[in-house]
Amino acid sequence: MQNPIIAIYTRSGYPSNNVQQFIPNYAKTNVNILILSGPNGNNGGIVYNNPPYTMFNSQGQYVGDEAWPASLAQLIAETNIKPSGIFFSLSNSAISTLAAMSVSALANIMTWLKANGISGIDMDCESWGQPGGLEPMDPACQAVTLAAISAGLALTAAPYNRLSGWQSWCAFVSQNNGSVSWLNVQCYAGGASNDPVAEWFRQFTPPIPVVAGFEASPGTDAGALTPTQAQAKLATWQAETPNNSLAGAFTWDFGIITSGSYTVSEFALAMYAGLTGLQNNVIVTACDNEAIILAYQGSASYELARINSGCNNAVSVTLNITSGANRGSVLFNGVSTALNSTATVCVPSGDYTLLLVGINWGEPAQFTVGVNGVNSSYGPIISAPTEVIWTPEGTTVTV
Repeated sequence: MQNPIIAIYTRSGYPSNNVQQFIPNYAKTNVNILILSGPNGNNGGIVYNNPPYTMFNSQGQYVGDEAWPASLAQLIAETNIKPSGIFFSLSNSAISTLAAMSVSALANIMTWLKANGISGIDMDCESWGQPGGLEPMDPACQAVTLAAISAGLALTAAPYNRLSGWQSWCAFVSQNNGSVSWLNVQCYAGGASNDPVAEWFRQFTPPIPVVAGFEASPGTDAGALTPTQAQAKLATWQAETPNNSLAGAFTWDFGIITSGSYTVSEFALAMYAGLTGLQNNVIVTACDNEAIILAYQGSASYELARINSGCNNAVSVTLNITSGANRGSVLFNGVSTALNSTATVCVPSGDYTLLLVGINWGEPAQFTVGVNGVNSSYGPIISAPTEVIWTPEGTTVTV
């Protein structure tokens, strides 16, 4: 599994100044999905983090921050979050409020979201006997689900119980020409005892992709994990599945992370490593013409690999970095043939910066290199200078 879902729920995804302020937290991390948690119903409309930010009025008109869509586009441009990777998570109160609107007002909201950077709706309806709680097949949930399908929005859900109800909801989506992208299964707080594989992945027919969620330390709910604990827990769950079938992981939530001593990058890398079993790996999928991979620290520098390619030959090179005596650079020669190779290279244990150097021999140039699942790219450029043309910012790894 090379590209698992690495998602974070955030209550800091609106208005635009919040989005822009926190872009550096997501940049150069494995996070590829952002789920905006915070839309709530209030006085017949939708607000974000009730109060203070008004978004939609009761007539379905967007009356919020005009710069918000542009800030979402900036977020996508400057991080590894996909253009299809921003979801709008709806609480019980948001679902009830939306369903109480006219059909046209609800449709207007869903259409506006689709047209302005939101790719999907996350149904976060929960019921444990509290006032306002909603079952998955409540008429309000059905109405909102149908509106999302009509607008062409993807659908996910955030269950922690009511498995049979969610099975019925998934069937309802399918019967109405929609599809469920995945389930964000909560394995913390009320769902702390959940096993996302045994109790969710294996129970659905047909199977629904499952993304396992935990609360970030220093959260105080049961199921709060540090990055190291999260990596171990996800590896245990992934080992239960056939062919690494757990689709991804999510963390609740951004605010908890930033209030503690860990970073978004550390949690994201832990999720990636736990799901894939990979750590300190480099994957090259485009190289025109020469890529040099170096690891250096204050007292030493090592050339790990040199990749030569061109003539539109396919490139797939995986480099696994582990501790041990360094034995020099590995050469991958794809000048006259496609490359599909994996190698292990060693460096003494320690902290290193990985440096990528791209050299063009003439005319077209293109590079795509992923370090621990985080891609950096150059080009393609049809007519690039003949020189060292690409040196992205180094990536820190611990071997």
